Amino acid sequence: MRIGLVLLLAAGCLAAAVHPDGTFHAVYRGAAADFTSIAVSEGGAPQEILPVTDPAVRAQIKDQYQVGDRLTITMAGYTVQQAAPEVIRINQMDRVLVLGAGLAIHLIFGILLLGRKLKWLVIGLDNRYSNSKCQMALWFGVLAVTYLSSVFLRWVVSGYSPDFAGGVDIPKNLLLLSGLSVFSFGAAKGITANKQAAAQAAANTPAPEPTILAARAAGGEGVAVVPAPAPTGPPPPAMKTEACQPSFPSDLLCDDQGNPDIGDYQMMAVTAIAVGVYVTQTLGFLGSIQLVHHVTMPDVDSTILATFGLGQGAYLVKKQLGD
Repeated sequence: MRIGLVLLLAAGCLAAAVHPDGTFHAVYRGAAADFTSIAVSEGGAPQEILPVTDPAVRAQIKDQYQVGDRLTITMAGYTVQQAAPEVIRINQMDRVLVLGAGLAIHLIFGILLLGRKLKWLVIGLDNRYSNSKCQMALWFGVLAVTYLSSVFLRWVVSGYSPDFAGGVDIPKNLLLLSGLSVFSFGAAKGITANKQAAAQAAANTPAPEPTILAARAAGGEGVAVVPAPAPTGPPPPAMKTEACQPSFPSDLLCDDQGNPDIGDYQMMAVTAIAVGVYVTQTLGFLGSIQLVHHVTMPDVDSTILATFGLGQGAYLVKKQLGD
């Protein structure tokens, strides 16, 4: 009689420990060494152990999740059939408002630090809008705003949990594109500085004087003047003039004489396309917030990266050969 009662109580405890089939949200607390089971806690309840029999699910948990991640778990046959990140949906208006607020914060931060000098972040020493400065400032602004918006939304939808106040990774192509914009700025600045130094040196070099020779003519001695030899090699670059005031957008699309420039136009067009595509991708990314410790921002596709690189290269070649 006592043995039967003990067995009945043990069976009741085991039945209570088995999670019913269905889909539910839980916090990942760890796993067995061979990932045949995982530990989770659901809605503040005590930790429970769930069996994992599917090798594919074991591999997914091993490679993707860490303690504290919030998962959506599907049980069938009293075993884990799927463990996916918990996803919070964000409507489009909220996404636009967060991105707009991030942009406002970005601009206010710059104004507080620089005041009226903020405009010189995109204006060159010749008092014109600089293509390389503008595209670098624009791309940095997009990267900063989208990153801060992603971090803020994750933090808010997680219930202001410190575990999700970060953990947003930047993908490889996005880093390469950001590096290209910085390289173009540095290269353009170096080209301009070298050309202006050469122009200044040519302006300070005195003109060669003519050679005076004694000569004997039919009526007696005289003086012959031999003109100075013409300089050889390409002419020195012209000194860059300073504009009366910046002019938008003509400074970004025309040369110093006000003529439309295909190199400048191509660079700004490619930059605008890259920014537009990436902001659109980010809007989609922010629509589904995954509550795991590490997520990756949208990457720039290889076509945009290659086009951006070609645009930067064409601009630098034009800069070297032109103004």
